[in-house]
Amino acid sequence: MLTSNIKEIKRHLEDYLRELGISNTRKNFNCLLGRHRDDRPSMGFKNDRVKCFSCGFSGSIIDLHMDLNRLSEGEAIKDLEDRYLCNRVTTPLQVRTLVKPPVKKKDSKESGRSLEELSQLRALGASQFTREVFDRLGIGKRGFHFEILQKKSVGYLSKKDLEGILGYQSKGNEGALLLPISSHSFDFYYIDRELNDKYRNFKARAEKDNHSK
Repeated sequence: MLTSNIKEIKRHLEDYLRELGISNTRKNFNCLLGRHRDDRPSMGFKNDRVKCFSCGFSGSIIDLHMDLNRLSEGEAIKDLEDRYLCNRVTTPLQVRTLVKPPVKKKDSKESGRSLEELSQLRALGASQFTREVFDRLGIGKRGFHFEILQKKSVGYLSKKDLEGILGYQSKGNEGALLLPISSHSFDFYYIDRELNDKYRNFKARAEKDNHSK
């Protein structure tokens, strides 16, 4: 693959975004990666790159295509070359992981834990989200930065934590990322579950008024 071809591929990011339904790239749009709630669009397009100011992902059309389709760099380049430079692919663009996490209130159930217990759980998760975990799970390969996720208080709970502390049955060998939503709620992102079953919301129980009868 010639360097000039790669440069030419990268110029097609705006076309790629439009094929994914982003009609106006001059303003922010919802993050395409579907790993976090995005009630206020946080991904932007500029200079043939996209960046999400919420999760920290930043990359070219190649990086984005790799992430959305779980491809190697070489596979992504070949796909994009066939579509945009050789016109070998004319079918509508489809990606494997272009989904949004659940946002309906009915998907959010009380955990039965107090706000204090929830805070302790978040602290445990944050203490276990180490550089070693970040590297082992390959999170950096998806365009994220360890320091940014740390600042956003992203945590990690192992399979043992999920089953022992919470009683959740983990379907795989890996645990889950803990994604803060608010002071009393967060999402679990199960690392090795099927895509449509990755998210589970976890929020503190409603505290009863001490003066209520």
